[in-house]
Amino acid sequence: MNRIGLTPHNQCIIELALGTGLRLSEIAALKVEDIDLKRGGNMLIVRHGKGDKLRQVKFSSSMKTFIQDYLDYRKSDSPYLFASARQDHMFPTAIQKVFKKWAKKAGLPARYSIHSCRHSYAVRLLAVSKSLRLTQQQLGHANPQTTTVYAFALDEEISEAVQKL
Repeated sequence: MNRIGLTPHNQCIIELALGTGLRLSEIAALKVEDIDLKRGGNMLIVRHGKGDKLRQVKFSSSMKTFIQDYLDYRKSDSPYLFASARQDHMFPTAIQKVFKKWAKKAGLPARYSIHSCRHSYAVRLLAVSKSLRLTQQQLGHANPQTTTVYAFALDEEISEAVQKL
């Protein structure tokens, strides 16, 4: 456990949601073999995304460390990254419960869900990259219009910056 009581299992779930922008169902369906940690291979393959489209999702070196630490800690033979005591993998509802528990302990309002991590990731990625296309690709949106939902945050940043001039 880390200093706030998160087990490596729960911490990896939350870090993965924040550090990759994966959908809840994608986290639940992620298999160990879908993660490439070798020689700078900071990426994973989403095989069961929305519309069952295959896509690659890249992640940071700090995310790579979280995943590697979790894999070193993990005691399951399940092919799924997040195994369950009762079945071969955690179902989305169980993952959502993990997030809700720790969000409540962190003092976040009840309206936050694990999907909020996806939104947070998208806004941060768009702010850093300034590329709607890159953000669209990472999130697995078929339509770029879907990704523009996250651009409103940049508009707020622009307004704030202009006021400081």
